[in-house]
Parts: sequence; C-alpha cells; structure tokens
Amino acid sequence: MRHRCIVILVCLGPFIAACNRELPQTDRGSAAALSGVRDTLIRMGAEDQRGRDSIPAAVAHNDTAFMQRLARGDSSRSRWLQRVVATRGWPSRSTFGDTAAGAAWLIVQHSPMIEFQEAMLPVLEAEAREGEVKPTDVAMLSDRIDVNRNQPQRYGTQFSLKGGKLIADSIVNLTGLDSLRASVGLPPMKQYIKLMAQMYRMPVEWPPVRGNAFKR
Repeated sequence: MRHRCIVILVCLGPFIAACNRELPQTDRGSAAALSGVRDTLIRMGAEDQRGRDSIPAAVAHNDTAFMQRLARGDSSRSRWLQRVVATRGWPSRSTFGDTAAGAAWLIVQHSPMIEFQEAMLPVLEAEAREGEVKPTDVAMLSDRIDVNRNQPQRYGTQFSLKGGKLIADSIVNLTGLDSLRASVGLPPMKQYIKLMAQMYRMPVEWPPVRGNAFKR
C-alpha cells in the first residue's frame, strides 16, 4: 500500500533557537499589534513539527488515530493561516521574523487544502523575488502541489512510503536534476537521500528503479 510521506528537511535547532528573536523595530506600533499573530505562528510551527518524524512508524503500525490527529491539526492550522493571509497578506520575514515566516511555510506545505497551496504558490514566488521566502521553500511547495495533482515533480523533494521504504514520486526529468536543485539551493540528491534515511530511520530507494517510481 502506498502512503504519502511529506519529506521536509527542516533543521529544528535553528527553528527553536530563533523563537526568541524580536520583531523588526521599524514600526513599534505595528510590531505590538502583530505580536499575537507572530506568537501564534511560532506556536503552530512547533505543533506542526511535533511528532512528524513518527509518520513512518505510525503507517507501519497502522496507527490511524495518530494520522487522524495529524490531519486534523494540519487542517486547523491551514484554516487559521488562510484567514491571516486574507486579512494581512503573507507573513513576511521582514515583518514577522524568520521563525514565524518559516512556520507559515510549514503550515501551507503540509496543508491538506490543495486549492490553498495552489493559491499561495504565486504569492510565495513573488515573496521569494523580494527575498522574503527561500527559493528552496518555493521549490518544495511546487513539488508538493504537483504530486497532490498526480503530476510529476520537478525537484525530487517528495517521496512516498511503500513496502517499508521511501520511493521517489515521479520526476519530470532525472537528467540535470542536481543542477536544477542547485539553482534553488537544494542539496544534491545523494546528500538529500542520506539526510532522509537518517531522519526517518528507514531505507530510501535511489536512483528510481524502472517501474517502481510512483507515476501518474
């Protein structure tokens, strides 16, 4: 049986360490007004990451209760962020700080609301051009949307769990993949696979075996 495994290489150390970073002081009044949103984003970012590395074990043990709790949390955080974006726009790094902005990306990346993800992709692309969002984050969201729509991904960031190992979802073009990844700041696949294997403590199939990669 195939299970989607959202493969997000997030370094939790810097994420947690940055939680005490102050908002920019360019506008003290607005910083005070936005502090509640910032604090909620940071809390939700931590909630998003909590237990996510246990997904493979939960799938292996058919722990449906765990997966349902995870899905409910993802849905709740998505709806909250959708309201924030509708009223304030995307939570930018320059306004909310790196940690809160990174949490916003985690929420949309893990959102079960595909239409929300698709609506946010051009927003994040524009934010990336202004230096407010990392190009790696845009690439990973793009791959996630493609896989959700049963389309081949471009950057090779998304894998699914099958038969006790992670297998890459279909990729548009393996030739030059590392060059494409480098253009947005993603590590070479060899390094990426090693990190995934360490994070999820399970084998990762790479390169794709003909007929075994997930396709449309």
